[in-house]
Amino acid sequence: MLHEAYPELQWFVTDSRASILQECSRRFQRAGWRNYSRALTDWLSPEPAELGSFPSQFDGVLLDAPCSGSGSWRNHPHLQLLGPPMNPLEFAEKQGRMLARLWSRVRSGGYLLYATCSVYSCENEEVVKAFLASKEDSHLCLDRYLNATPQGGDTLYAALIQKK
Repeated sequence: MLHEAYPELQWFVTDSRASILQECSRRFQRAGWRNYSRALTDWLSPEPAELGSFPSQFDGVLLDAPCSGSGSWRNHPHLQLLGPPMNPLEFAEKQGRMLARLWSRVRSGGYLLYATCSVYSCENEEVVKAFLASKEDSHLCLDRYLNATPQGGDTLYAALIQKK
């Protein structure tokens, strides 16, 4: 939808997993998107990789935060059984660090959209509340759970934060 409304937008995509960036490229190509660049980087590392030609700040940043995935368990119950048990509090700590790191990439007047596929408040509202308390230049525009289970989808959480 956003691409259709604003086809001139330049997209900059990062992830710490090459496979995700490859899948993103396939999806963008399938959708006919041409205005994008990508970089392999880990926003949790002490020094993220050089981002090359990426701008230093953006009007908008989407943080699709790593999470427990609890909002997708209805459609993918097997994910609960893969690997060691997941601790939502460990994800919350990482999410808070990523929010703080990416906040510096948002221009004044710009937006950061924080999103998870978790239903746990410790990964959602609590992370956002702590972030807002630590950043005087932040304003919560809205936050909500997006429940697509009636249509067979997942439950997501999103918070739109504006930089003053």
